[in-house]
Amino acid sequence: MYVTNFYVGYLLSRILYTYKANRNYVFVKNSIQIQSLLYFLWRKGFIQSYYVCDLLKIKIYLKYYHSRPIFSSFNILSRPGYRIFYNMDKLRSISNRKLLVISTNNGLLTPLECIAKGIGGEAWFEIL
Repeated sequence: MYVTNFYVGYLLSRILYTYKANRNYVFVKNSIQIQSLLYFLWRKGFIQSYYVCDLLKIKIYLKYYHSRPIFSSFNILSRPGYRIFYNMDKLRSISNRKLLVISTNNGLLTPLECIAKGIGGEAWFEIL
C-alpha cells in the first residue's frame, strides 16, 4: 500500500486543528488513501466515525476524552527522500509509549500487529 506523505500530513493536521478549535467534526477531501488512514484511526479509537458524503468530501466525527482531544501531536517519519523501514528485530525494540503506524502489504498496522503477523514495513508516522 503506497500513500504519499501529503495525504498523511493533510489529514492529521486537519484533525489536529479541528481539535484545537474544539469542534466535533471536520470535512476533508475524499481519496482512497485518506479512507484507508481514516479506517485505521477509527479502528484504533482515535476518531468516533467518518462518513463519505460524496466523491469530493468525507466528514470525520472526532472523539474527545473528558473534553480533551484523544491525541495532541504527531510526527511524520518517512519522507519522499528518506524512507524508514522496520524489520521484525527493530519492531521488537520499539517502546510502547507512542503509537507507530506501519504500512505493510496487509494494510496499516501497529508494531504489535506486525510482530504477531511476522512482517515488517514502512514507518509512516507516530502519534504522540
